[in-house]
Amino acid sequence: MKTKSIRRNYLYNVTYQCFLLVVSLLTIPYVSRVLGPDNVGQYSFVQSIADLFALGAVLGSATYAMQEVAHVQTDRAAASRVFWEIFLFRLMTASVVCIAYLCVAAFSGRYRVLFWIQSMALAASVLDVSWFFQGLEEFRLTVVRSTAVKGLGMAAIFIFVRTENDLIPYAVINGVAALGGNASLWLALRRRLVRTPVRSLRVLRHLKPALSLFAPALAVWMYTLLDKTILGIFSGDAQVGYYTRAEQIVKIALTVITSLGAVLLPRITSCLHAGRQEEMRSYIDRAVRFSMMLGMPLAFGIASVADKLVPIFLGERFLPSIPLLYMLCPLPVLIGTASIIGTPLLLPLGRHARYSRCVVTGALINMTFNLLLVGRFAALGVAFGTLMAESTVTLLEMRSVRDYLSCRKTASYFIRYGVMALGMAACVRVSARLPLTGAAQLAAMVTVGMAVYALELLLVRDPALAEARRFFK
Repeated sequence: MKTKSIRRNYLYNVTYQCFLLVVSLLTIPYVSRVLGPDNVGQYSFVQSIADLFALGAVLGSATYAMQEVAHVQTDRAAASRVFWEIFLFRLMTASVVCIAYLCVAAFSGRYRVLFWIQSMALAASVLDVSWFFQGLEEFRLTVVRSTAVKGLGMAAIFIFVRTENDLIPYAVINGVAALGGNASLWLALRRRLVRTPVRSLRVLRHLKPALSLFAPALAVWMYTLLDKTILGIFSGDAQVGYYTRAEQIVKIALTVITSLGAVLLPRITSCLHAGRQEEMRSYIDRAVRFSMMLGMPLAFGIASVADKLVPIFLGERFLPSIPLLYMLCPLPVLIGTASIIGTPLLLPLGRHARYSRCVVTGALINMTFNLLLVGRFAALGVAFGTLMAESTVTLLEMRSVRDYLSCRKTASYFIRYGVMALGMAACVRVSARLPLTGAAQLAAMVTVGMAVYALELLLVRDPALAEARRFFK
């Protein structure tokens, strides 16, 4: 595949992530105000548990499946065989997990209805075949389908979620959207698969490699979703709601960076398979610089506007989310970097054990801090645990790929863009003194921050700008 394709796939992903950004900017404030912290917390608590079962249903095999397809992307017969082997394997594991989930749902007390509704997410994870198209590097189809489904889901939320009593309709809309969206991809499979003899299928050969990736996938769940489960058990629904919304604001800012990692995974797998080591190193170096260039201003920007953003974006009932945003604001740098050097690099290199050690260590650190701090500090303690976990994972992953990634260069990017972002943040805080209030004040602060950072990049003639110009030509 030509270089033009990676540019096109990245643009597809960025376009979709920008659409998700718009959807989030419209729905999060609306849902936060209509449902309130307690209902948002209830939904997030149940979702965090349902996501664990969804992960177990497919043994966290999405990344492995994508790699397997990427290895044979030019051989239609081989790709078809891999598809049916992996799908049947996921169907087998899901059948066992579904029984366990139904038992949990039956004894979940006041959350029972939400658990039954979330079973649609479990079914959606089994029907998800986006990994096949991503392995073929056909991102357009998944982007178009996801955009249409998200758009319909957003419209349904505004139509049917009108009062604080509409938590159930909200959960149903999200479940139907996930299930319908994944099922719709099957319509496009017919043109990409060929008839595969049943005798040629070796379904169980995927058990060992899938299990080797399930441990890190479970660990990632532990330090990204278990925090909500622990909060719900020890601190109540409202604290889960405050934390969920703060985390969502940070992750909205991450979308442009993480979309690059999704595109890089099949490309790096292909480069390694063809022995193009230098080309792969070049991709990684440029991607890390790009993630630092965007991650730093996002981190400092969130910290600069948090006290103005929360009451406008989420409403006065979510003011406890402000200190959580201060605690979580470094995540764009940490997760952005990890999304480039973790899954897209360690897994294609076959360093599954190192990747597992990184994320399992992060999960243990997260769980330790959560259990120690949640009783006294509630959501703030959990946010600190998340920060420690993400920092640990990023540093360990950088150490694991130091033969492909220059730590000295990465540190220079960190300092370079960190200093510029700090200057930007100072200007943003000064602009808060302008005689404006409410949304106008927030818009002015964001505009000043973007203008100052862009000017800084131009003044120092940052190499990333030239890279971006070449990339989009």
